[in-house]
Amino acid sequence: MIRIKKELLIIIAIFIFGIIGIIVGLLVREDILQKFFSALLVVVIFATIWDIYDVFKAQKCFGQIKWNVKTTNNYSLLSIYIYAILIPLIFNVNFKDTLRTKLLAMIFIAGIIPLVHSLIPDGINEKGIMHWGVFHTWDDINSYSFTDKYLVVTLKPNNRKITFIVARDDKETIKDFLKEKFRK
Repeated sequence: MIRIKKELLIIIAIFIFGIIGIIVGLLVREDILQKFFSALLVVVIFATIWDIYDVFKAQKCFGQIKWNVKTTNNYSLLSIYIYAILIPLIFNVNFKDTLRTKLLAMIFIAGIIPLVHSLIPDGINEKGIMHWGVFHTWDDINSYSFTDKYLVVTLKPNNRKITFIVARDDKETIKDFLKEKFRK
């Protein structure tokens, strides 16, 4: 039963990608794809600028970190991988092939987003927590729990969990701080 579902999904995916390939082929002839990629490049540029602005605004609202914590995810490696793959491709670009150039530019520019987010340190202070460049106030947090070396924070309203690695020296202090914050 499960194998049939996987095979069916593969057939559907091949069919969908085939249709997309035919549509793209037709659009290339009509030069619509050039205009679409140009518009999409502009959207990616504006979205990246907005996201970077939003990250630095969040960092300013968050303020000074009281306790540095680390997360278990590593999005900075994702950024490095994106650029490690893209840089050789960019040097091999034939600039007459504008579709490929625009596509690589979009990926390169969009790759700045996880890079900027990963450069913002995660932390805890009086106002809330900072995680991956996003500031969560104490009102945004539903609950927290500690394990041996991890602090797990559950966010409202979707119960998304964020796992922080807490230094042994800071663990008891952070526990007391969070008890005080959630007592209110």
